[in-house]
Amino acid sequence: MATFTFHQPTGSYLKATQLDFNKAGTALSFSRNSGKWIYTNYPEKIGVSSTGLALAEHKYCTNKQTVNSGGEAMVFFSHWNLTGKELKYRVRLKNTTSNDITVTRTAIGFSTGWEPAPTVESYYAAINTPISISGNGFAWLTPEYSIASNQPFNGMVKFVTNGTVEVILYAYHDATKILGTEVVYPYSRPKAFTFR
Repeated sequence: MATFTFHQPTGSYLKATQLDFNKAGTALSFSRNSGKWIYTNYPEKIGVSSTGLALAEHKYCTNKQTVNSGGEAMVFFSHWNLTGKELKYRVRLKNTTSNDITVTRTAIGFSTGWEPAPTVESYYAAINTPISISGNGFAWLTPEYSIASNQPFNGMVKFVTNGTVEVILYAYHDATKILGTEVVYPYSRPKAFTFR
């Protein structure tokens, strides 16, 4: 098995010469489990110029995905609070069956600011936490995170479930506005500019 050392991309670790991809090297192979990857980065800037308001108050969530019974999933979110005031963020689970189920959160990490290392550190330090959800009920997968204005933030969560759940990611200012009927914030392409 090969050993890898990760270095900061600075100083003596940088090379001026290009890599020769024709040279023989160690072939790497990667395997991936069948777990679902739920990635959320749109809108990246929540509230920039009073747009990108993907908030529960406006009947939106930032992502919504289903994880089937017996499944494993990893959630990753990354945004920037430009709403002009403190923002809240949280991941909610909806049991889509009439039976009681258990979701076991196996890892969790979160941080604000420009340095993501605390997210990774806390993610790997987390312990298994079972979360019971009654039939057709809701439960929170994460605590409520508070993000100061003009701060980026990111988080990672990994879990397994013994029943089918809908995973819903929310940005909001007022938790009482979360109804469970929100739709995913629609993607819109920037308008094209014509230069004369």
